[in-house]
Parts: sequence; C-alpha cells; structure tokens
Amino acid sequence: MTNLNEVKMHIDSFSRPSGYNNHAWRAVKKLAYHAWECYLEQRSFRHSASFLCKEFYLMVRKEDGEFVIPNWKMKHFYDL
Repeated sequence: MTNLNEVKMHIDSFSRPSGYNNHAWRAVKKLAYHAWECYLEQRSFRHSASFLCKEFYLMVRKEDGEFVIPNWKMKHFYDL
C-alpha cells in the first residue's frame, strides 16, 4: 500500500471479531491506521500495540509479510 486511501480500504475490509464491541473495534482500526500513517510518512510509531485480536496484526502487515510496526512493540505478536 502506498497511500492512506488504500490503507483505509484495507483496514475496513476486516470484520469485527466476536467479543469486540463497536467502540473497541474502532479503537483497533484507528491504531492500525495510525501505524500505517507513521510508516508511510516515515515517522516513529510511539505506541505499544498490545492487542489480542489477530485482525489487528493482519491490518498492519504489508503485502510481503513484513509489519509496519517493529515486532518489539507488539507485545502479543502472532506468528502469521
């Protein structure tokens, strides 16, 4: 993905996992969007990404499998 419009479409393509209410799901999507925004603008991602849903990790993964967030910032890293 090379622009934020593509990122938004990518993130919006994921369905809310069971157990996540709408507020929590919006927060997950917002953080994933912010991660991509930092990546595309070559800024540091200053947050911890300790979410438990697999969808978050898929959202912040590039097409080549690399994550846009450093692995050490993802406390609950999934081997995807």
